[in-house]
Amino acid sequence: MILGNKMKCYFAHPFVRINHPEKFRIIKTLELRDVDVLDPFIGEEEINSKYGHTEYFHPTITDRFKLGQEIWKNDIDRLTKCDMILAWLPVPSTGVAMELWEAFRQHKFIQIIAPNQHPAFAYIMKNGRNQQFKDVNDFMTRRKMIW
Repeated sequence: MILGNKMKCYFAHPFVRINHPEKFRIIKTLELRDVDVLDPFIGEEEINSKYGHTEYFHPTITDRFKLGQEIWKNDIDRLTKCDMILAWLPVPSTGVAMELWEAFRQHKFIQIIAPNQHPAFAYIMKNGRNQQFKDVNDFMTRRKMIW
């Protein structure tokens, strides 16, 4: 949903990069481009706390299945309310791949930051509107990957 002239972006990224400096460079770049950024990890603390922990990967969570379903439903609901997704894949991530596919299924504008030219990315790029960047520097300078 576009608020005024601002796009709302779901920023999918791996849990293992939750506090990585590159993540914050990406967010800053989007904000400088007048894009509202939704970080799916922000706000999950409330859901996790119902299960007694601050993160859903914690090994002592007793009902991880129910927690996982609640987290995923929340993520998809928030993705649905966004205009676009930026999927940052510096390392493989099942969660980001699933979010990316859901965005594709919903016909969202898609930007991918990933060094590899995976066949799934080629399929996502087929509409000519979506974009892929090799790395964060290319994203920041708008240097799209040429397939």
